[in-house]
Amino acid sequence: MSLILKSSGIAKGLLVSMLALLTACTSLPNAKQTTNTGLMSIPAKQTGVYIISYDKDKKDILMQAIGHHADEILYEYKNLGSMLAIKISAEDLVERINDYKQIDGVIQIAKSQTMYLQ
Repeated sequence: MSLILKSSGIAKGLLVSMLALLTACTSLPNAKQTTNTGLMSIPAKQTGVYIISYDKDKKDILMQAIGHHADEILYEYKNLGSMLAIKISAEDLVERINDYKQIDGVIQIAKSQTMYLQ
């Protein structure tokens, strides 16, 4: 009888320690990874997909700018006229979008969205 009680106590102790370990592992906060050089933080690049409407006669200027910024052309809308879907990767998306708006021939730039019709 005492052997059963001893093994039952060991099982309870083992169960309690396993639950404590599991609770400790799951209650850790999610740590955000930041690159810290000790002097300053380096901001991570932000990405987004944007639709650019442009003047088809000035497409070359826009393509040079996309290549210069190393952004990625995802799709060219041939049925809708002169439109491109590009993936922008930059430390400051607002500044990069303003750079594209300044290009001669760019009519409009807007963030890509999914719309549902009922």
